[in-house]
Amino acid sequence: MHLGEPDTKRQRRIVLGIAAFFVLLIFFAFNKELINVMQLGWARLKTLIQVPLNVPEEYIHSEIIMLYNGWGAFFVSLIWIVLVSQQTILPVRAFNFQEVFRTAWHLILWMIRQHGQAIFVRDGKSNSTEADVKREGPGVIVVDYNSAVVLETRISTPGLSRPFSSLLLALSGMLGLSEKPQSPRTRGAGITFTHPRERIRGTVDLRKQFRMQPAVRCYTRDGIEIFANVHSTFTLGQDPDVLMVTYDGEPRLPNLRVITFETLSDGYQRVIGLSDADVDGPDANEINQYYRVVDRTREWDDFPGKPQPTYPTPPPPLGRIISRLQPKYDPLRVFAAVFAQARNSTQEAIAWSELPVRVACDYYREILTQVNYDQLYNFSLDDRTTPFQLSIYRRKLMVRMRSSGILSYRFVFLKSGDRFEIGRVVHESAMRASEAHPLKNSKILRDRGIKVIASGFGDPSPVSDFVHNQRLDAWRATWDRDLQVRMAEGDLRSMKLRSQAHAQALRDLTFSLTKLFEDRPYSDEAIAIRIMQALENVATDAKTRQLLPTNTLDMLRYIDSKLKPDASMQETNGVGTLPSNRY
Repeated sequence: MHLGEPDTKRQRRIVLGIAAFFVLLIFFAFNKELINVMQLGWARLKTLIQVPLNVPEEYIHSEIIMLYNGWGAFFVSLIWIVLVSQQTILPVRAFNFQEVFRTAWHLILWMIRQHGQAIFVRDGKSNSTEADVKREGPGVIVVDYNSAVVLETRISTPGLSRPFSSLLLALSGMLGLSEKPQSPRTRGAGITFTHPRERIRGTVDLRKQFRMQPAVRCYTRDGIEIFANVHSTFTLGQDPDVLMVTYDGEPRLPNLRVITFETLSDGYQRVIGLSDADVDGPDANEINQYYRVVDRTREWDDFPGKPQPTYPTPPPPLGRIISRLQPKYDPLRVFAAVFAQARNSTQEAIAWSELPVRVACDYYREILTQVNYDQLYNFSLDDRTTPFQLSIYRRKLMVRMRSSGILSYRFVFLKSGDRFEIGRVVHESAMRASEAHPLKNSKILRDRGIKVIASGFGDPSPVSDFVHNQRLDAWRATWDRDLQVRMAEGDLRSMKLRSQAHAQALRDLTFSLTKLFEDRPYSDEAIAIRIMQALENVATDAKTRQLLPTNTLDMLRYIDSKLKPDASMQETNGVGTLPSNRY
């Protein structure tokens, strides 16, 4: 959508033709009255040179007719202009008389071809053309809810018309046709009426922004060149995160901790984290210094502290939903993002939206330069509790990037004076908190009002295929070694089990034979049969059978068949009968 089109000869001819048509129409409709009014004017001019005035009554009647029609046409046209400008030209609020008045005035300027730029800013991008930039008159800019714009006024060229234009600008401000001159200035969603020579310095998108730098190269500590994709998610349209900080002991810098809660039911909070790595050194020092002020002034509130600012009057339900969805507009942050532009090595200005990913690349190189390549993927199969090393370095990058943007903090303590412990459940009424206070250390992203939501990098890969193959071979050798060690340990355990089973079988056989020889005396044939019976019992055991050859049982049965007599053996010499049925 484009609000203003460049002037062309055809457009000017059409406008002049329409104006000439209405002039001729008025002349033919009121030609007699116009002649009488001109004669009346000449008669009144004569009175200035002491000529007696004799005005016919017809002239007065013609003057009344022209005044009535002229003022009537003027008011009707004014009402038409107001209605058209309010309903069809710009999204004017119906009950804002100032916006309606200024919109009608700019429509009149457009009709007489004296308007300035007319631009629509959507999603952080403006549709201005070269013709819009060249226009010098008052203009209008429409900004959507996702965007903001920064305006500045160019210095006019010296000349005789400069005092006259300054006077007209001051007069239009007094009449409410324009705002008070201010340069530079920022504007959010809505209609902005611009002054002459005022131009757009920059536009911003207040929504979440995502940028990724592919294949960022760096060297590890052992000199291996690697590359990875580095990404960052950031915004100008969200409030800063608030860190809950406390002291694990005495209020000294080494004891400063960032505490994390899990909200439970009925106002209870569970402590799930106490870390000293979620804030960098300069920020930790600033927080520690500010604690002295809070402790001296005793500015404590009930947890979770003072509520966020709300509307003066509760908005309607639809207004609350829209206010939650649309980004937050902060003029100071928008101004800092547009004007505090960084420059690269060739002194070219870097847009604010490209700066976070560049900072992330620098931190990525700085972190991985202190690490050997093998440490990135160092993990143990035996120790499942040890985190993957690469996730630790990604966490470091995230903490540094978040600390580089806007950030706030709030002190939290127990009213009893005890320490917080991980896993402890505490009610909100048992805690006290300070007011949220923004960090003010100068950081490259914080100075530009940028909030970092997330940042990280992908899996680092070596540039050289030789290093990649060598790393795979080293991993394969490690896994093969572990496999061989585990297989050897399994074989050793198996041999131990076999030896234990064999020893147990020998003990059982020895016990059986001992019992056999301790019983009443039998003949040699009976003893041999009992021995074969004991051997068969041992051989038929499931545990012992696995340790014997497959034909052992058949061999024992064959020997037993050779020893077994044809009939039942009778007692001889006082020896009892030995049963032959043993199976």
